[in-house]
Amino acid sequence: MNAMILCAGLGTRFLPVTEVIAKPAIPFLNIPLLGYSLFHIEKEQTKNIVLNTHHLPKTIEVAAREIANAAKRPARMQFSHEPEILGSGGGIRAAEKYLSNDEFVVANGDEVILFSHGKSFEPLIEFHRKSKSLATLLVTDHPEAGYTMGGVWADANNRITRLGEKSGERPNEKSGASGAKHFAGVFVFSPRIFDFMPPDGAFHIFNDCLIPAIRSGENVMAFYDPKLLWLDTTNVKAFINSTNQALEKLAALPTDNNAAVNAHPHASELLAIQKRYGHELNRVGETQWMAPGAQFSGSLSIRAHLLMGENSEIASGVEVKNFAVIGAGARFSQGVIDSSVIAPKVHVNELVGLKRQVIV
Repeated sequence: MNAMILCAGLGTRFLPVTEVIAKPAIPFLNIPLLGYSLFHIEKEQTKNIVLNTHHLPKTIEVAAREIANAAKRPARMQFSHEPEILGSGGGIRAAEKYLSNDEFVVANGDEVILFSHGKSFEPLIEFHRKSKSLATLLVTDHPEAGYTMGGVWADANNRITRLGEKSGERPNEKSGASGAKHFAGVFVFSPRIFDFMPPDGAFHIFNDCLIPAIRSGENVMAFYDPKLLWLDTTNVKAFINSTNQALEKLAALPTDNNAAVNAHPHASELLAIQKRYGHELNRVGETQWMAPGAQFSGSLSIRAHLLMGENSEIASGVEVKNFAVIGAGARFSQGVIDSSVIAPKVHVNELVGLKRQVIV
């Protein structure tokens, strides 16, 4: 098994943050977004893991190497740089030398997926192998699949019949259900997929590869997991909302050490990912998590969530509303943090009010 994490996008929907850091390197709960896909990939016996880069490639490489070095069993990673962006399909074709000797997983480097079963991509890969299909897509439920988001339609045997279509309208009672599932950003491919790709240049993996393959009679399958949690990080607004959702999941974990945490699988997986990459979080309140060396002297609004990285500091002149995620070594001296994220090593010393912002 080989694997690829797609990291070459421009991140235009995340401006202005992506003017200084590539989107897959942006920290989500203090771990680069690409680390969430890497966590799931690492559980498989992967021969090669390749990350493609284009926009601000050094930020991707630094983020990937930092989390790999923090892990007890660091993955061996390769980087495939694209001087010109090649699209979702062209990037895979450009990395063919790392991938084509075996089946391979491709995952987006800028999203967060949490499973309920703790087996990561294993059930998806097993399904793909049993079906002997050209490709298998991980899908789940989403109310806007097929409407404002591209949908995946499959028949009773899980063979995909339509792919990527959307009406551009929001669902309503009159329109009824679209019947589409949401593509969660993860593929498993047979090496034969390269026979269906254009030989070079930029191209779209759906429009220019998978849809023609389906029309030619190839089996492209949908693996449906209704219990996975897909956290939307499409833009800053979605990222902030998903950060709050993740913190709510953590707050729902039982404080009693004897209570069953398996009733909260998504939160348990969040903590497992934190631990995998060297983030030891101590719970100091129902809604507060602190890494070693973190110092908090400010004030918290009722039920506000707080997650602080190693050796970070929030001074006495700071009020936290709703939630704050503070990166390792970051410092905030005075002002208000409201539903905002501060990346590692960022120092904010002047009086500042942050509301629904990501500061890097």
